[in-house]
Amino acid sequence: MLKKTIISSLLVGVMISWTASTSFAVASTVQNENEATITTVSELEKKINSVDLNDESKLNAEREDIIENTEPEILEEYKEDLQNEVTEATNELADSLELTTDAENPENQYASATTTLDDGTVLEVNVSDTAVTNLLRATTTEKFGARSYKVESRVYHVLYPDGWICLLTFYNVNKSGLIATGTSVGGTRGLFPLSINASSKLTDKRAEKNGYDINGQGDYTLNYVGTHGIGIYVMYRTIVSTVKLNKLYSASASVTKSFKLYK
Repeated sequence: MLKKTIISSLLVGVMISWTASTSFAVASTVQNENEATITTVSELEKKINSVDLNDESKLNAEREDIIENTEPEILEEYKEDLQNEVTEATNELADSLELTTDAENPENQYASATTTLDDGTVLEVNVSDTAVTNLLRATTTEKFGARSYKVESRVYHVLYPDGWICLLTFYNVNKSGLIATGTSVGGTRGLFPLSINASSKLTDKRAEKNGYDINGQGDYTLNYVGTHGIGIYVMYRTIVSTVKLNKLYSASASVTKSFKLYK
């Protein structure tokens, strides 16, 4: 399945990279005693496309019904294909983003984009690069000062709604170049049947020469739980952020921000 539509809206922003990998487990106690009725990937895709996403009252029940009535190996094949497509399409979104400066707040930049896959899976990415108040003064984008680079990534799917995974990378721009000061996964959130465990770290703290970069990394474990309290799916993702020093001036710097998703 390839993405069939990309809608890109530029607000004022920056990018990051996110990583994903999947593992699959279905407990036999959740399977119906009767034989599974969905035995091919095409049957599963057809059933997923028939679900009414606007009927929230029935959505969880329909999700459980599909999972319980699909052969485990078909679910595994479908999920692996889906994650490959999600990773590819998300990174294409990242490449398509262009930062735009807010006219009212020129120190801040934002960008966002969405795409929909053939099976109805919706991907959304929001990125921003904003000045952090320092000594009661906010710096502009290229001037020396403290900054925060944020990436939010969301995947909405009928069977596996992902919520948001977020990574913030904090850094300073000064006469020495770029110095990363910390990371955060603040804003990461999931709703039933999804819970998310997240952590972050710096992997490259200093960029003191043109062409060098700093990096932050967010690691996420997404746990999907059925109505019986039994785990039905676990997904592992990683987002890597990059802030690259292009050229250092006497009181400012030219930088490029980007991200990637890995699985």
